Amino acid sequence: GMKRISLKAEMLEIPKSKIVYTRYGTTACVSNTLIRDETGSMKMSLWNQQIDMVHKGDLVDVKNGEVAWFSGERQLRLGRSGSLSVIECAQKL
Repeated sequence: GMKRISLKAEMLEIPKSKIVYTRYGTTACVSNTLIRDETGSMKMSLWNQQIDMVHKGDLVDVKNGEVAWFSGERQLRLGRSGSLSVIECAQKL
């Protein structure tokens, strides 16, 4: 349950997004990406437009994230107050 986490990390994997039904009765797209920094790797959930912001290999800056448990594993979430920005784009071949 760590909160207010800020870090810089590399996007390792961005699986194809899935459409899910939210508890508010609407639909949303979610992708459980994999990120890595100097301390290790972790899943990070991205929603809707956030998914299209990043590409594999990008270096991203996460501000005010939080760690929560989902399906038996730790996961970084941005929540309402968190933000994600791309610091350095991956090289396009």
